[in-house]
Amino acid sequence: MIMIVAPIFLIILIGYGFGRLRPGSGNSDKLINDYVLYIALPALLFLAIARADISELKQWGFIGASLVGIGIVYLLGMLIAKIMVMY
Repeated sequence: MIMIVAPIFLIILIGYGFGRLRPGSGNSDKLINDYVLYIALPALLFLAIARADISELKQWGFIGASLVGIGIVYLLGMLIAKIMVMY
């Protein structure tokens, strides 16, 4: 039972801590953004990868398509940089 309730109370405690960190500063949008970007999203990604079966992570088509896309963007960036240096 404690393993089910503990994460909920931990999230509440973290939210309370962030709220007390900057009371009345008016930066609530930035505060929520920082919480999601630096705490919640990395934790969620870590849990998703940790719980995934290794066979689910081996999707060679997706890996290949990602690498091809990264390579194309890299080559375009290098080409644009070379053109920009010429002028």
